[in-house]
Amino acid sequence: IQILKALRIWPQLAEFAYSLKEVRVSEQGAYGSVLLSAEEAGMEELGCSYPAGKMLAVLRRAVIEDQNILVRDQANFTGFNEDDERCEVSIIYDGCLSKITSQFLIGADGMDSRVRSEMGSSISTITYGQKAVVAKLTASSPCNHRAYEHFTGQGPLAFIPTGLNTYTSIQCFDVENADHALTMSDSEYLRLTEKSIGERLGSLFNLGKRYSYPLTRQKSNLLVGRRAVIVGNAANVVHPNGAQGLNLGFRDVATLLTAMKRWVKGCEPRAILELYSNSRSKDHRVTGGLTNILAQGYGSQLHTVAALRQLSMFTLSHSVFLRKRLTREASGLDFLDQNIDFSLWTR
Repeated sequence: IQILKALRIWPQLAEFAYSLKEVRVSEQGAYGSVLLSAEEAGMEELGCSYPAGKMLAVLRRAVIEDQNILVRDQANFTGFNEDDERCEVSIIYDGCLSKITSQFLIGADGMDSRVRSEMGSSISTITYGQKAVVAKLTASSPCNHRAYEHFTGQGPLAFIPTGLNTYTSIQCFDVENADHALTMSDSEYLRLTEKSIGERLGSLFNLGKRYSYPLTRQKSNLLVGRRAVIVGNAANVVHPNGAQGLNLGFRDVATLLTAMKRWVKGCEPRAILELYSNSRSKDHRVTGGLTNILAQGYGSQLHTVAALRQLSMFTLSHSVFLRKRLTREASGLDFLDQNIDFSLWTR
């Protein structure tokens, strides 16, 4: 939200957003739960939810309407060359090979990034043997600006409120059970979900279309070249248990923009990219590491691991200080305060 406000895009999205003020975290078969609250943390809200399609449409319109941006739709990237003076990007556009010369090449082309591959970077991958099943649904209990994350033996189950009594549910299963969940009737899937969440939301109905995707942790071993840089899922893919993937990508963009705004004539471009890379290393490591620990720790049935999980939940539930610290870290606000200078963006 802070980044979109600084880009002057948030007002166009605000009407579609639903404010998130609380997150209830619990574990199946364990006593108690943890409530993370915006009010307790001294924040107006923890975040918000809004339709991804709306955000993409607003961002695309902003790009198209900017007179300083040349858009090439349906262009295929084929490679690039970089030296101390420039970056030459090759694309196939309208059936012809074209070359574009630029100061930098930014690869925001997803987990199968061609830019990353052309940079010569390898990737480190963890496969969790899980799939997330996503669907919209309605509950008999009102949203009340509260999200839920409930850890089950199969994996996390999250309910993201979207307004009134509607939620987006994200349920993680092992691959076989995920495939089975997609073939269930609507009523069977709703009853399964009710049982998994412990009927915290009352009755569930109006199930929308279900779709799934495999869960992996992927990290690029390089973020920058001489004049090329990758951001978002091209650099990192994280487990959705912390709902941090989009935020992590936005912080990539915000950090890169701040670094480029600090670029002065005569400064080596490589220095700008190194500044970006160094600034992002801790956030990538901490966020990726935390989501990986949650993914693997809550999937373990070892008694020692289960005891540590329950001890962590108990400690959080009884410590205002730790809940505030977790909320600040998870929101990304501490990172923005320390690394992003929004005042530079208007220059």
